[in-house]
Amino acid sequence: MSANAVLLWMSATGEGTWSRYRTALDELTASGLSDESLEDAGEGVPEVRSLPQHLRFKLNLERLAHAEFFRREFQNGWRVVPPTIVVTPSADTARGILCGARTNKLLSKLAQHLGQDRILVESQVDCPDRIILETCSIEELFDVAQVENVILQENGIERLLASIPPIDNFQLRAPSEVPFGEDWQVARFSASELKWAESSISEARGGMFGLFQIRVRYRPEYFIKLQGRSYKLPVRVGKYIVLRQAHRKVLRYDYGRRVLSMPAVCRPPLLLDRALTLCTGLIPEIKEGYLEYPCVEPRHLSAAKRILGQ
Repeated sequence: MSANAVLLWMSATGEGTWSRYRTALDELTASGLSDESLEDAGEGVPEVRSLPQHLRFKLNLERLAHAEFFRREFQNGWRVVPPTIVVTPSADTARGILCGARTNKLLSKLAQHLGQDRILVESQVDCPDRIILETCSIEELFDVAQVENVILQENGIERLLASIPPIDNFQLRAPSEVPFGEDWQVARFSASELKWAESSISEARGGMFGLFQIRVRYRPEYFIKLQGRSYKLPVRVGKYIVLRQAHRKVLRYDYGRRVLSMPAVCRPPLLLDRALTLCTGLIPEIKEGYLEYPCVEPRHLSAAKRILGQ
């Protein structure tokens, strides 16, 4: 089943519940899928290909700014992003990545307006096609967006980076007690080994600091202990809090190639992942255990370091 077909369906539907998304994928593939690891899809899975298809699609649709899942306004559902052109850095042309809802009608109108030779389409595994609009100037991109009623984000990546709170922001965590009982499967994240180590519920309850994975009703939940108090938070945020506390630097940057990389087990939080991915509109590759984001400018690197406490 094509991710293009999924995005077309989502664009026509607009929004819905998680179960409707699952049902739609089952109908499109005529096969059932079973995993329900929702918020932290990909945790502990360096190779995303080993995730069930509906979770691979979810992860990539969010990274590429096509759709949002499980936000405050729709805690058990999804919403497609309005058609948006995100301008990307380019030496001698103005290039824009088409994000969000897309229909065959919109693509046809863009081709008529620009000419098919200035619309670059590249397929990706488990992702909708990357569509690049190539023009001579920002003004021409603006004209295209205005005529076709598409949002234009000239500094979209910078604005997104500026809006992302640092990992220690209180808004990213919620006070929550570690569950009672002794039958939970508990693991603690190790900053030195960059992996989960077996732990206990008593350590999670009594510890002053640490990130714990606790399997509750067969699904993992993540708790961080800060000065003895416990909070729930996204696991990607928690890992970087632990890394900062341990003074462990995991980011690498190749100034010549403009490639930012980090261990695949230390994926950045979703919005930062999205901002870095939108530098190219291509899903980052995993090479020798490292996640690589190309075309990352030094100013983007500085923002990523600020956000991650690196």
